[in-house]
Amino acid sequence: MSNKTHFHDCEPDLIEVSEVSKVLGENEIMSFEDYDTFGRLPLAERLSEVITSFIPMHEKGYVLSLNSRFGTGKTTFIKMWKNYLDEKAMAQTLYLNVWESDFEDEPLIPILSAFIALTPARTDSKVKQAALSAMWSTVNGALAGATGIDISKIVKDTSVATDIQHEGAQIYNAYWYKKKAIRELKEELISYVAQLEMPLVVFVDELDRARPDYAIKFLETIKHIFNVPNICFVLSVDKVQLKNSVEQLYGNIAFDDYYLRFATAEVSLGQPETIQYGEYVARGVERAIKNFERLGVVPAFDQTKAHEISAQLTRTYEFFAMTPRECEKHLVHFMQAMAVKAKEKAHLKSSWADAAMFLLAVKLRSEGLYQRMGQRKVRPLEFLTEIQGITGKPIFSDDSKSYVLMSIAFLIADKEEWNKEVVQGFARVELGKDEVVHLTDEYYSRAFRSCLSWIGEQGFAPRDTLYESVYRKLLGWSEFF
Repeated sequence: MSNKTHFHDCEPDLIEVSEVSKVLGENEIMSFEDYDTFGRLPLAERLSEVITSFIPMHEKGYVLSLNSRFGTGKTTFIKMWKNYLDEKAMAQTLYLNVWESDFEDEPLIPILSAFIALTPARTDSKVKQAALSAMWSTVNGALAGATGIDISKIVKDTSVATDIQHEGAQIYNAYWYKKKAIRELKEELISYVAQLEMPLVVFVDELDRARPDYAIKFLETIKHIFNVPNICFVLSVDKVQLKNSVEQLYGNIAFDDYYLRFATAEVSLGQPETIQYGEYVARGVERAIKNFERLGVVPAFDQTKAHEISAQLTRTYEFFAMTPRECEKHLVHFMQAMAVKAKEKAHLKSSWADAAMFLLAVKLRSEGLYQRMGQRKVRPLEFLTEIQGITGKPIFSDDSKSYVLMSIAFLIADKEEWNKEVVQGFARVELGKDEVVHLTDEYYSRAFRSCLSWIGEQGFAPRDTLYESVYRKLLGWSEFF
């Protein structure tokens, strides 16, 4: 027993979560040169020509709806496209994440905040002053300060009700103050954009993830207040999700006709026919390692073998047929798991990293299976069935045989009956038979040694499965994975 190696003795310590975004460079400006994994630069070039050519033809602004399902890379695309327009000086651009501001009841406030940021150094900017006036009239507290009217006081104070005509006049004045402020804002925006000699493009992201009432109110605000010549709003949406939001509010309606009230044109981003996982992974790992070095953080893998990590991540993404969003999320979680502070704890066995990759990929698809694998509550043969269910892969075929053999080898532990079932699953995959395989002593011995080889052991099985070891380390950080 003393000769056994327990993986929990060499598990990595995770860095602070606040450092992870720095490690991964999440705040980097995204360019097509560095991030265009799916070859979407030609689409951006074509859309840029459309915007610069068609916007001047529309007297009341232009709204382009960029439609694609969740997880297909919409956010990455519009950030690359925004950077492209900035670099080419084809437009002045703004970026709004609707989901991040849906704690507000009034979408006009975050929109105005973005427009105020147009000229941050010019406190006397007419656009800024007009936007501030419109915002002032939108916020209830500020409205009271601007007009002398306190809506809550009118409702609650019975003494106020004695002079209803006076208070009615105050509400009337407040309404016209707000209307005047918005009219002046539109006038200043028209003047500002005319001086730009290029379109003003506002990218609106995560509209479909916002509260249903807020999402619809956001669209209404764009339509009624910002229908200004030479301003283009680009809406990044999952129309299926947005349709669900609309139907929550209005019931079963003709959504496509309803949506045309807001969108001038629609373009489908679509799911890439082929995803070049290798290129995406190589770039992501390279960025992470550079930021590790900059922060003085040592990852749990040998940085000179980063190409091996990239290759295994690529195999994982291919096996699970991940969407772009899943790839992005998995890479964040994996790099967090591999980040360590103490140099002496670096360069752990590659099997630990491989098991972490696989377990975190399972977690993206099935939280329940992730928990049961981490607590050894799923039998090896059940494991094979469930992996086939969450990946849709015929795991007994030659295409994924090597990867599946690795994944089941990680179930080896120090229980003989358990290991017999592990080897039975191993044999079924190796022989391509979805049926009970008769295990000779010779085959069992060879397969058992193969499993030990996968996990980097010789002669003795570890006390726990490799998945249990990884799970235990991640457990204290479960809210971040």
